[in-house]
Amino acid sequence: MIFRQIKVLRDVLREQEARTSTLIWAVVLTILLTALESVGLGMLLPLLTFVEKGPAALTDVTGPIALVVDFINWLGMPLTFATLMLLTVTPLILRQIVLGIRYVVVTSLTHVGTRALRRRAIAAGLQADLPFFIERKHGDFSNAMMMEPQNAGGISYVGISILMHVMVCAAYFAMMFYVAWELTLLMIPVAASVGVIVRRYGRMGREWAIRIKADSEELFREASEYVRGIRLIKMRAYEDGALRHIDETSASLLDSRIGFDKTKAIVDSVGPLILSLGIFFLLYIAVSKMEMRLSELGFFMFVAMRLQQVLTQLNQDRLTFVRQFVSVEYVRNFVADAAAQQTIFGGNQNFVLCDELRFDDVSFHYPGHRRSAPVLDHLSFSVQAGQMVAIVGRSGVGKSTTADLILRQYDAQEGQILVDGRPIEQFDLSSLRRRIGVVSQDTFLFHETVHHNLVFGLDPIPTEEDLWGALRQAHADEFVRALPAGLNTILGEGGFDLSGGQRQRLSLARALVQKPQMLLLDEPTSALDSESEAAIQDSLGRLHGQLTILVIAHRLATINTADCIYVMESGKVVAEGDHNTLLTTNSTYQALFKAQTI
Repeated sequence: MIFRQIKVLRDVLREQEARTSTLIWAVVLTILLTALESVGLGMLLPLLTFVEKGPAALTDVTGPIALVVDFINWLGMPLTFATLMLLTVTPLILRQIVLGIRYVVVTSLTHVGTRALRRRAIAAGLQADLPFFIERKHGDFSNAMMMEPQNAGGISYVGISILMHVMVCAAYFAMMFYVAWELTLLMIPVAASVGVIVRRYGRMGREWAIRIKADSEELFREASEYVRGIRLIKMRAYEDGALRHIDETSASLLDSRIGFDKTKAIVDSVGPLILSLGIFFLLYIAVSKMEMRLSELGFFMFVAMRLQQVLTQLNQDRLTFVRQFVSVEYVRNFVADAAAQQTIFGGNQNFVLCDELRFDDVSFHYPGHRRSAPVLDHLSFSVQAGQMVAIVGRSGVGKSTTADLILRQYDAQEGQILVDGRPIEQFDLSSLRRRIGVVSQDTFLFHETVHHNLVFGLDPIPTEEDLWGALRQAHADEFVRALPAGLNTILGEGGFDLSGGQRQRLSLARALVQKPQMLLLDEPTSALDSESEAAIQDSLGRLHGQLTILVIAHRLATINTADCIYVMESGKVVAEGDHNTLLTTNSTYQALFKAQTI
């Protein structure tokens, strides 16, 4: 496990988009901090020796103390208590300065890491194919793109902190070994027992961290769905029921957090307790069994107490790292899953429709449903450039799927879609999608201004004259002018402060303002009143002949002036012709017309 965590930390640092110099500075400052800590603490031994036996005790010594004496002589300073105090305090002061600089550098890695993880998750999600979104809960994306990167962003900070504490512990053990190697050897089993406890409860902490992540994700998902479904909740008077579900999930999350905190409390209390008992045991051995000088004993015990503090912090960092590691794995798995579902790629040709869009023997199953009947079964039809063509049929016959294939939200498993005789896969995806204006039955509007909703994603941004022109074509200019701030009026979430007809006409204007070569309308009037439907019909009538229009419709009033109407059943075209021809020759079309005119 620990090797996998080290590998993941290395990969995270590599992926964080931080400058290499920042990472190098973080490591260098950590090493410098450890060195200053060691020097400052190590100076206590000659200082205590001076206090105990005077300057004469330092004139005939070997080892590190002799190096200190030689350094003082090299500086030309007298060997006094004040000199030793100065040499002890100076590295401690420098340590605090370096500590502050290191904090700024390492926390910058945290912020950069959070941004990098979030960007990778968002980029992977945006680039994944449509099935990736359909097969997952809405809360999964918000969690992976927002919450988990925030939780995981500090893993680099904690990882470098662990590195520093390990180095400091090694330095402390070296000092203790120099002063009293026998006691230090006795200290090793004590520290090892603490390590065993931390390892055991570290696994428990990871299990609790996984539960916290799952419960947080579920709570976020429920809250998001209830906000989006607030109208249904109100209509069903289900406020208490929704609150009950939230309470249950919150209670589970609370239990998980308490479980993690209990695990952390055990590590924080039992570990230091064992270390403290071990230190007192060593003190007993030193006093009763060994002939140690008071200065050496005091130095050894002081370093041992400092070691206890560092080990306690190291254990706390270890648990924090475990929890953040779970979030890092979650984000990385999300990115990997999204990348695995990015299978639709475009060519290098700009999309241009001059003659004909043709479905040539196209068959399609939705992913995971290959054993069921195909949604499209050897579908063939054509749309001539400049014509208005309609596809009609009962619900579930594959009309909307046909639109998705044109936009390459999916790719067909059999057959081809040809644009002027060339496979649709040869065209650049951005070019194809930007030159096909889409109006669907589920109109999405941002909680933003009308202007923002119209120009979203367009470069260059259309002029205001172009916007009003598109609004006029969509019969939306009058109600937009009547809004409090016109184009600068901020629409409510989802555009719910507009009527269904107004939202649909605004969606049509948004499609027209991008100056498409082809207009694709998927059930554009399925939920509109007669007046709004008539406005859409009039707009289509004016656009007829100006660009290629493909209307996928259930309501026939919208398409009775179409140049060609295709009737679909069971994923294939069973009849074609204009409105009057189909009324006299096709029973399915007759039944649809009769049902809508009674």
